Amino acid sequence: MKLMKKSLATILALAMCLTLLPVNVFAAVAEDMWGEPAPICGLEEHIHGDGCYAEADAVPYCKVAEQHDCSVDDVYDEETGELLSCALAEHVCGDGCYVYCGKEEHIHDEFCPEECFIEVHAHDWACFQAAPVLVCDLAEHVHMADCYPAAPVVDEEPEADDMTDLDPMENAYEEPETDAYQTAAEPAELEDDTKYIITDGSVDVSALNNWLNAAEGTELTIEVSSDVTGDVTFDGTLVIPKGKNVNFYGNGHTIRRSANNIPLIQLEGNLSLMDVTMAGSSDAGEALILVDGGTLTMVSATLKDNQIQDPSKNGGAVIVKGGLFVMNGTAIENCSAGGLGGAVAVEGGEFALNNGTISSCGSGERNCAVYVAAGARYTKSDSSQIDGDTGVVRALAYTVKYYKDGKLVETAPETAYTEGGGTVEVSL
Repeated sequence: MKLMKKSLATILALAMCLTLLPVNVFAAVAEDMWGEPAPICGLEEHIHGDGCYAEADAVPYCKVAEQHDCSVDDVYDEETGELLSCALAEHVCGDGCYVYCGKEEHIHDEFCPEECFIEVHAHDWACFQAAPVLVCDLAEHVHMADCYPAAPVVDEEPEADDMTDLDPMENAYEEPETDAYQTAAEPAELEDDTKYIITDGSVDVSALNNWLNAAEGTELTIEVSSDVTGDVTFDGTLVIPKGKNVNFYGNGHTIRRSANNIPLIQLEGNLSLMDVTMAGSSDAGEALILVDGGTLTMVSATLKDNQIQDPSKNGGAVIVKGGLFVMNGTAIENCSAGGLGGAVAVEGGEFALNNGTISSCGSGERNCAVYVAAGARYTKSDSSQIDGDTGVVRALAYTVKYYKDGKLVETAPETAYTEGGGTVEVSL
């Protein structure tokens, strides 16, 4: 009996002690193995990585053979008639020769039954991109504050005796006032790890390139401060690295280069140009922008005043060697090349003139605004225009497809295209 009374007294004493403990002792009832609160969202934390993607199947789509014209494309000895070089034999399949969308092209025509259930599809630029296919069944999720139980609020105030000893000015700290666009002696500043602000008219491009390469994130921003007065000059070529997506905001400024024999910008990754003008000179040695991979998207930008005299140089404003160049509501003005493509030379990849204007852009060799090489691709919407005295597109052994209201049509202004090369698609 005494033992039972003693046990009961011990239990009651422990219970009284527990009631004196702070409430937050019981807050983290659910904890992981490291003692951290366990999430209650029921989702697994996951970010897609390399193992979540697989390569898309490449389907051959090379049209060089059916476009090949021996009388135009091949070179023969004038005296003996011997074949010296064959453009078809020398062709090596690359960009533009494979599609990855997994669909077949189809346009409803007179050969279709009254009810044709085949999906209408015309390959566009996205079909030619070897983008990886997501094969992961997990959804991306990162635990945020809402994924964890809310910690209880414990009101604890210091006793009066403790408060009398506190110095109200001790450990006081006043947050210094800062301005994100403050222009001091530094030519640039980092607002955060993903944003680079140009604060001076002379830009050390090597520092900017180093930042792009070192940045851990893939979504990055370059912005010209609105406090900068006059034009901005780059002392070298801005290189957009592969795997980076960069938004460039010009705040209405004009960007120039200190040396005319180098591109202003070279793309290996993705770049969007907004509220900016890129200007060249009358003695330029290179195009303003070289697209050698990735995607260049002009959203609200102008390329102008770049004249190349060298007859071996193609592309007055932009030269596309690979990747994609898209014009959306923008302009290329007063540019020229000594070779082909006063505005744009598409030597590989694709140029999509979705909604823009090309004006006063010609070239020395067989005057044209846009040049499309064999295996390359050029598409033009009905809301875009090439005007002035250079409204021509030239290519070598080309295929021209004309669309009206989304349907392939046979009759079209053939005089708009005089020679041929890659694929030219025009919406009338």
